[in-house]
Amino acid sequence: MNFGLFLCCLLGIQALCLCVGRRGGSTVQDCEGYFLAGRSLKTFSLTMTFIATQIGGGVLLGAAEEAARYGYGVILYPLGVASGLIFLGVGPGKKLASGSIATVVTLFESVYKSKKLRKMAFLLSALSLFFILVAQIVALDKLFGVFTYGKYLTAIFWITLVFYTSTGGFRGVVRTDIVQAGFLLIAVLTCAVSVWYGASQFTPILSNSVFEPLPTSKLPGWIFMPMVFMIVEQDMAQRCVAASSLRRLQWAAILAGIVILLFNLIPLFLGSLGAKLGVSPGCVLIDTVAYVSGPSLAAIMAAAIGVAILSTADSLISAVAHLISEEVPQLSSLNYRYLIGMIAVLAPVAALGFSNIVDLLMLSYGLSVCCLSVPLGAALLTRYQASTPAAWAAVLTGGSVYISGYFITVPFSRDVIAWLSSLTAFIFIEIVYVYIGKLAEEKV
Repeated sequence: MNFGLFLCCLLGIQALCLCVGRRGGSTVQDCEGYFLAGRSLKTFSLTMTFIATQIGGGVLLGAAEEAARYGYGVILYPLGVASGLIFLGVGPGKKLASGSIATVVTLFESVYKSKKLRKMAFLLSALSLFFILVAQIVALDKLFGVFTYGKYLTAIFWITLVFYTSTGGFRGVVRTDIVQAGFLLIAVLTCAVSVWYGASQFTPILSNSVFEPLPTSKLPGWIFMPMVFMIVEQDMAQRCVAASSLRRLQWAAILAGIVILLFNLIPLFLGSLGAKLGVSPGCVLIDTVAYVSGPSLAAIMAAAIGVAILSTADSLISAVAHLISEEVPQLSSLNYRYLIGMIAVLAPVAALGFSNIVDLLMLSYGLSVCCLSVPLGAALLTRYQASTPAAWAAVLTGGSVYISGYFITVPFSRDVIAWLSSLTAFIFIEIVYVYIGKLAEEKV
């Protein structure tokens, strides 16, 4: 891989992000202006920030690696994210864009009348986002780890990201998302077109080996859990709340979902082609491009992966800071830039204790989905006023079953079983609560 070109691409994009991200940052004063861009985002800005946030390095690398193993059946891999994004725009996003709430965890107090539930939901949501952020640092470190002085490169790019994220606020994050998403789409598409035309010369040596059969146990983790996570994901909620109108939010979510679904055909194509070519084990995405199109395009693909990681990371930092500023009144007087700086320092420290990106991501969003998605879904998708005990039952049951799944072998997906247990507990306790209420009324 052409290291010089790789570094120039990343430095150029980060320098541009630094310029556009800082612009207008000095005029931001209040919480709504800093973390929600004054609720003024239009369709294009929303679409690009959705794309930049959801096409992370994990999606790119994960889709390619799974395609190298299972073939084109992995088209189901991005379906959960794409369908979840569209569902968010036409479903739960309506209430989020109404302007009545700032974070999803406030629903536990406004709907279920429980401050304790709200605090518990805040802890789960904040920890989930924080450790997804930690996973981005681990991924970035692994990307730079193949180079000499890779640790220093990680530190330089991380400090740059934190600087433009803190100075420009959420409006700055959205501006940089537009730059990053634009580069990401163009770079990956360019590499794919080059490989598509170059692969014809390798037709005689393509392996005819059959891919492994796609195990059905993977489908819930690919489709169901990412889709449900959209409901509880604060960085997505932050974008819904920041939309200037419901119609713009709906169009942006639909457009971004379609783009993400089509875009992910590229890593699926490259991953399956790499397996047929028998490229050496490693990063199948970069190795396939290098094998077919040479080191220069491989460097551009590597830079695109780095940009994907960074674009997800700045969104997560902003979302965690927004959540903390809304839910911890004691920090309301703290300068928002300092809050982002504190999070940015803690995340690399936490990353020292982890090396497996996939396991960290699964743990991060799995627990919050199994605990929070049922009561939040009921609050966002229906007008029914469920009871506080039902919400408690859903949170505690989902969390208990999910954690138990790490110690007890189950024949099906642990995540789905935990989520279904949460849903069952929610419905059962609600029925019992309503029945007891009717009995009490009859006695009176």
